[in-house]
Amino acid sequence: MTNVETRWQKVHPGVVLALILTHVITAFLWDSPVLLVGQLVFLAVWLQIEGCLRRVLPFLGMGLVFMGMFFLVGPLFSSNGVTFLWKGPLVPVIGRLDLTLEEVVYAALSNLRLLVMLFGTMAYQWFVDHDRFLFQFARIAPRFVITSVMAIRLFPFLAGELQRITEVARTRGIYPSANPTFKERIAYGQFLLKPLLLSSLEGSWMTAESLYARGFGSGRRSFYRSVEMLDHEKLVLFVIVGIFGLTMFGWGLDFGRFATYPQLIWYDWVGDLMFLAVLAAVWSIPLMWLGRRNTD
Repeated sequence: MTNVETRWQKVHPGVVLALILTHVITAFLWDSPVLLVGQLVFLAVWLQIEGCLRRVLPFLGMGLVFMGMFFLVGPLFSSNGVTFLWKGPLVPVIGRLDLTLEEVVYAALSNLRLLVMLFGTMAYQWFVDHDRFLFQFARIAPRFVITSVMAIRLFPFLAGELQRITEVARTRGIYPSANPTFKERIAYGQFLLKPLLLSSLEGSWMTAESLYARGFGSGRRSFYRSVEMLDHEKLVLFVIVGIFGLTMFGWGLDFGRFATYPQLIWYDWVGDLMFLAVLAAVWSIPLMWLGRRNTD
């Protein structure tokens, strides 16, 4: 865990989640390329400042594959728009294959929203303490919370155990040949699976004994440790709600209005640029305030 993750995870999880959700939700309110690109750049700058943008690259490569598939399949198999870029053959059942400028722009805007969701998901993964977030619901659904926390921790536990078992096997000279065949890979995987299964069963037995010793399941809990929201976090949450209200107000005034079908119409790109400048300024307030208070 990096210092950045530790710093942001000290903030109340509800505040950080509200900040991230504000960006993700507002990405679906408008269709203007200026606002979508500006929002994407703002999230990228935030991750870059925190030193996490390079860690998005492996996930970004996977996302680009799905974006490319959507970019190719969507325009080719839909028949919308009037500005034709290419007219293909007539295919039975599917119809005529064609490509219009409106379809390409619509696919590009959808991919921009997908990138905003990807960056928001990565920010949630790194900046929100998942345990503290789930503990907010411990009083309402205690069994669900304890099961969720244990399930979330299961995958890192199995990955660590598999790495440990693999290293022990290598130190004892048990590893496949330099160029193993598919059958040898299967056999080696089955060999590692047995100690991994035994280790998992032992860990689950110890967890069950620990829960039983602490009285889990014997009755309703009488004590709940809740994460209190500090005064400056309440103020930032109020600011975030105000930012969302400002966004809705601008959306009601037709900022970000962009028609894709049946023909491309950009109503006011100058107004979108001005509105983006205002949003970028107010978006920076929670980041600077929370970052400064949790660095001191």
